[in-house]
Amino acid sequence: MSAYAVNKSASMEEINLLFFKAGGLRMAVEASQVSEMMDAEGAANSGLPLVRLDEMLPLPEGQTTQGKTFLIGGNKPYGVVVDSIDEIAAVGIDSLRPMPPLAASGSVAIWGVCLRGDDILLLVDFQRLAGPVQAEEKER
Repeated sequence: MSAYAVNKSASMEEINLLFFKAGGLRMAVEASQVSEMMDAEGAANSGLPLVRLDEMLPLPEGQTTQGKTFLIGGNKPYGVVVDSIDEIAAVGIDSLRPMPPLAASGSVAIWGVCLRGDDILLLVDFQRLAGPVQAEEKER
């Protein structure tokens, strides 16, 4: 948990997550990893490399990201194409679980799940996602 900003309160430790949808799946990222949100036109004009989560992560066949919203994150800025942004909320770390070893082999950028009511959301690490993005940029 040390890679993520954790809020300590008297009764519970919490993490601020930005909830979004991509490729038909509900996901979340630690909110401090996102520096800006842009629409499609702003992202296109920014000149930043853009990542489509449906191409970078093992999403179900036929689930494509619509590209309605962009999250800008990472040490070297880049855009992450998502379908929509839901909310930013503090979540107790007791509701976070690591990925099972078999499922974790699909992508290093997905580090766990968040249990929220009846929902299970994938937790994405934009800093880990930045490695493949920067490698792809060097090849161009």
